[in-house]
Amino acid sequence: MGSSLARGIEWVESHNPEASALLVLLSDQPFVTGAYLREMIRAHVAAPALITASRYGDAPGVPALFPKIFWEELKALPPGQGARNFLLNHPDQCQALETGFPLIDIDTPETYQRALALAGFPVNPNPLK
Repeated sequence: MGSSLARGIEWVESHNPEASALLVLLSDQPFVTGAYLREMIRAHVAAPALITASRYGDAPGVPALFPKIFWEELKALPPGQGARNFLLNHPDQCQALETGFPLIDIDTPETYQRALALAGFPVNPNPLK
């Protein structure tokens, strides 16, 4: 996770050095919409020095938009650590938005089944059979 963030930031720095912020998304969050990402960008434009994150209950998380001033610190994260602890350690520098949809990471068969149910698809109570 941390190593992926570091590689992504390094790629942006080398291919788009004028970039002023980085939007970090997870590929296993199926309910994130383009409209929500545009809302995040609008919030960032209104407060460009702040990290714009998504609210998970009381905690911030990804998707999150990180201004360039945080990139070196993000690149220094331990390889197995993602952005969650980073966001928790910067509460005064972070604005967290309500998403209006469930922020589910599909990491297990159970969360996959939950996502299917939330999307209105039939759920298999025994997904591995």
